[in-house]
Amino acid sequence: MAPVTWEMAQINLKFEKMRLKDERREETLLSRIAERGVEEPVEGVIVGSEAILLDGFKRFRCARKLGLNEVPWLTIGNSEVEGITAILTRSRIYSLHILEEARLVDELKDSGLTTGEIANRLSRSVSWVSIRLGLLSQMSPKVRELVFSGKFPARTYLYTLRHFTRVKRISPKEVDEFVSVCAQRRLSARQLEVLARGYFEGRHRIKEEIRAGNFDWSLKELRGVMSHDNPRAEGLSELELGLIRDLDIASRSLSRILLKSRGAEIKSPGFCAEAELFCGGILSRFDAYKGCLEGIYAQSRNKKYGAPALPKGNH
Repeated sequence: MAPVTWEMAQINLKFEKMRLKDERREETLLSRIAERGVEEPVEGVIVGSEAILLDGFKRFRCARKLGLNEVPWLTIGNSEVEGITAILTRSRIYSLHILEEARLVDELKDSGLTTGEIANRLSRSVSWVSIRLGLLSQMSPKVRELVFSGKFPARTYLYTLRHFTRVKRISPKEVDEFVSVCAQRRLSARQLEVLARGYFEGRHRIKEEIRAGNFDWSLKELRGVMSHDNPRAEGLSELELGLIRDLDIASRSLSRILLKSRGAEIKSPGFCAEAELFCGGILSRFDAYKGCLEGIYAQSRNKKYGAPALPKGNH
């Protein structure tokens, strides 16, 4: 179906909260739309006389900020289920964040479809559907609201905070408190990781200072602890200290994965669900990781020896 022009005031935004906001990406998009207009149509379904938006919320918000009255519109179904199915089916090509997939899969579940029916509609496995439903069930309403509104980084929640709830058995209430305190403070992912470890694993004083919003003092104190644990870290910047620590963790973790996976019999559904999530995330960024490591290695050798080089077999 060809795109048409649709009045923005007539578009229903009921699914807006199911898509992650990203202020930085939206600022870039705003500049482009200000110069060229909305080039790519927003997409949704027509139910009766109502136009319900499913994809293109960033474009819609930018157009609204610029005072536009109309946007190009493309209809992708005659029902909400049809439209959501279309969005999720093409996510193999135009990737949605896994938390966005989770919200949309949950909406299909609420529409009355079983897990098996959802899997069949999307040409996915039942475990793929179950993983996403499980992810959403682990998020409290408070955390869900702050993450999807862009006030707390989705990646930090997914790969840092879930570790504490699953492995350390930290209560959802404590996670709510941490996310609420740190939301909208423009902290980096690295700073949030350090603060999370201090909050959930550190001394009571550290926890109280983080609760009070004393992030600078807390980060300085926690960096001091990490520096004490690693005497070679003395004199390093916060960025360098963080990178050294992460490289150390990555090296040891990869060695343990290689050792433990040799001849391992994998059969637990719970393990498979978690492993698929983490392996998928790692593999989707594998080339980026490799390029990053090669860059750090080359820079380090250049500083030390005056000539960049890569290990044999990596050229």
